[in-house]
Amino acid sequence: MHDTQGNSKPISSTRPNYHSPFPYTLPWQHQNNESLKAKSCSNILLQYPEASEILTRFHRRAHAAPILTITDASITPPSGDKRDFMSYAPYWWPNSTDPHGQWVQRDGLINPDTAQLTQQADLTAAINIMRIEALAELFLGPSTYGMNHVVHQLRAWFINPATRMNPNAMYGQIVRNENPSTWIGRYEAILSVRQLAFVPSLVELARTHSALWRDQQEDVVMTQWAQDYLAWLLDPPFKAGTNTNKNNHRTYWTCQVVEYQRLLGKHADAATTLTTFSEVYLPLQIDPNGRQSLETHRTRPIHYALFNLDALVYLASFAEQVRPDTDKPYGDLWDAQNHAIKKALDLLIHHHAPKDIEPQDVDTFHRLVQVISCKYGDRDGVYSRFLKGIGPYQKAPYQLSPLFSVHRI
Repeated sequence: MHDTQGNSKPISSTRPNYHSPFPYTLPWQHQNNESLKAKSCSNILLQYPEASEILTRFHRRAHAAPILTITDASITPPSGDKRDFMSYAPYWWPNSTDPHGQWVQRDGLINPDTAQLTQQADLTAAINIMRIEALAELFLGPSTYGMNHVVHQLRAWFINPATRMNPNAMYGQIVRNENPSTWIGRYEAILSVRQLAFVPSLVELARTHSALWRDQQEDVVMTQWAQDYLAWLLDPPFKAGTNTNKNNHRTYWTCQVVEYQRLLGKHADAATTLTTFSEVYLPLQIDPNGRQSLETHRTRPIHYALFNLDALVYLASFAEQVRPDTDKPYGDLWDAQNHAIKKALDLLIHHHAPKDIEPQDVDTFHRLVQVISCKYGDRDGVYSRFLKGIGPYQKAPYQLSPLFSVHRI
């Protein structure tokens, strides 16, 4: 919270776990898959008929979607292997003064021809379809056969030797030139494949909710893929940029690393990764007043600040899970650096009027305010007034976003 001068007020060290007053923010949203398995999810959803109707509609669309593969792409990476992930750097354009020279960066301005590559879009679609299908089986019941669709999609993208993605993003965020044989990815590739953070929880649900999952065979292949991808994350061939540790690149990298460490049973490593992020990188990203300097100095300051905050909330939600080896949480990012995450949200709300918010960022604001209000409440009505000012969700799917346990499905 802020006073009338915009200064941060002290936050009590005793943080009550409030339930949010906002629609679709259900009290179990931060629970992990083990907690969800122990509950009658379908009975819970009966209390929210509108959410049930929306999920039913999304499930029908998702269930009719085709199985996607990385090899569906029409453009082949320089390696000649269609199983290699490839994406173009979105903000880089041909040099108008030297058509044969190095491409130039225009921050915040997406080059439309990046859409020629479909691998990132297909990966995002495949993950979103699986998340909806998993929700459908959890909340609408096994008659949806949602987890069967999840298993078929996991097989196509990660298990089938002919179509599975190679466990890296070697050709992610390429800055192009006239010689495609020289193209190579960049550290920013981690952003193009950020949806991979959701895969571990989907694998866990496939193991426990689908008779189609062949434990012995598919677990071996999926575990090897996860091990190889984690190894690539921990030692990528790209040189990190000067500001990597201070911006969203490090945050989205950490989201993926801890998820795969957890999937592979490396719980102590996941806790260490979170501690390092909390103590070393979070102070570089958010100053004591809540300002994200490297994000807010860019061409679309609100958008980039929200983009990073979205990943920070994901990490904070992950950290509060109970470790199976110690029965204690992995960590506490909500209170880290004197409640830096909450301060960052409050600063954005205080310094920006609703009219300043881009339409595409309205849904992200809704989601983040809902999650953070679950942790700190909204006693002064600041959050509810702000959301009223920016208007309703812009895209219907986001109305279900709190149904996705934030750090899991």
